[in-house]
Amino acid sequence: MTAAAVAVQHGQPARAVELLDRVTPYDQAPASEFWPAYLRGQALLQLKDARSAGAQFQSILDRRGQAPTSPLYPLACLGRARAHVLAGEREPARRAYERFFTLWTGADPALESLQAARREYARLSQ
Repeated sequence: MTAAAVAVQHGQPARAVELLDRVTPYDQAPASEFWPAYLRGQALLQLKDARSAGAQFQSILDRRGQAPTSPLYPLACLGRARAHVLAGEREPARRAYERFFTLWTGADPALESLQAARREYARLSQ
């Protein structure tokens, strides 16, 4: 998992997917707390595979009860929004961004992911 996270961070998405293939049987293990699906989704976004990335993020959204306080749940909403944008699906993207903003209502406005999401959302309205 750590090596996959580093690969995503360093712009090596194919390597990250390869590394994450090894942990696929454990994706839904309680201890994983959504990390395999989240990292796989991030890597697939970098690979411009909107459908597969969206499916990874949706798998997190469908299983919130497994880790209800995980910070990856709202970030999966953001990932889902980005996958919709990549697929050219403006209205579903807009709804996903709005869901993310609702979940992060009290978040520190200086958070880079929140600032980036606001910029991305603003571009959808243009």
